[in-house]
Amino acid sequence: MLKKTGLLLAIFLSLISAGCWNKKEPKDLAIAESVLYDRTADGCRIVTEFMDLKGSSEKESKASNTTVISQGSTYRDAVTNSANSINKAIYGGHVYVRFLSEATARQGIAGLLDFVLRDHLTDETPLIMVVKGDDPLSIYQCDTGLSDSVGVYIKGSSVSQTKATSTSVFPTTLDFVKDFLSDAKQPVAGVVNIVSTEEEKPSGNPDGGSSSGKSGRILVEGLAAFRDDKLVGFFNAEETRAYNIILGEVRTAVISVPFLNSYVVCEVTKAAADITAKIENNGFTFNVKIKASMRILANATEEDISEADATTKIEKAFNEYLLPQIASAVEKAQREFKSDIFGFGKSVHKQYPDKWKKIRTEWDDIFSKSAVTISVESSVYQTGEIRDSLLSEFSED
Repeated sequence: MLKKTGLLLAIFLSLISAGCWNKKEPKDLAIAESVLYDRTADGCRIVTEFMDLKGSSEKESKASNTTVISQGSTYRDAVTNSANSINKAIYGGHVYVRFLSEATARQGIAGLLDFVLRDHLTDETPLIMVVKGDDPLSIYQCDTGLSDSVGVYIKGSSVSQTKATSTSVFPTTLDFVKDFLSDAKQPVAGVVNIVSTEEEKPSGNPDGGSSSGKSGRILVEGLAAFRDDKLVGFFNAEETRAYNIILGEVRTAVISVPFLNSYVVCEVTKAAADITAKIENNGFTFNVKIKASMRILANATEEDISEADATTKIEKAFNEYLLPQIASAVEKAQREFKSDIFGFGKSVHKQYPDKWKKIRTEWDDIFSKSAVTISVESSVYQTGEIRDSLLSEFSED
């Protein structure tokens, strides 16, 4: 009897304790989906994109998302001042992405990170992206395609692009902060490019420009490299793919490889790097061994790639094609950025823990002078659904 009474009491308490985190209904909340942080001559500026729940249909909801610009001496002041333009309580639990203007990122974002980690209105789950260029606010004038808002567009891209390409990165705020606080790896952010569509003429739109009437479109590609809290440079798509390969972050990477006066298209489905550090002449050398698994998506040659000899040739061509790209990306991080965004310092920390304690505060300078040797080893595990090349049908006997 006592057990039954206890069970009933537990069920009763769980029922009366269930509920929302506060008493506010969604219709009474200003639900933010993305935030842009910028610096001006007068202080800090925040642009917040809010979901408008008044739309009764999908079309109305998409069209009614609004942005609010607020200013203040600090970012917290700017958030507070935004209440002057909003008649609802701000809710940040649905923020998908934090945008940083390029100018802000170059000046340093330590103060912003302190605010984000300290304030109860913010959290660490949103993606962190740098808006490249001099007009970051124009991102909210861009076409968002099938998405309802810019925030939803970037969040969707973080899912779809990683399944189709590895030329972007999508770190969360927490990912960024972890690397920022680490001595062994510098942080990176995603990159958003704003592309003008004034001269583009999509099919069925003779007047030119975006089919939605917008004058720009969003291109998510590349990587923003930081040293501590300051932006020091960008990786392009090819360099970002090399970054993802070294870090083992590749889910899919489609690469067209020159082969026999034409090309084959390889889909890398798995790649990882084994990094070994060694102390030489009071400095460090690194040996980076990259292994990749791939399948063939297209063969534009007459070669029968189902034969073992042919796949061996393709693997060699792939290795020779990818090696200089990865070497160039590492050298750029060393010589131009002087920032260990790849995390080579983690290998030093693991292999030489006592030495690491003495050099960790100077690691980025040491990394910039270290010698790095890279090798690539690939294997083809599938050549496609057909055996012979279709081009062989047109070859002369």
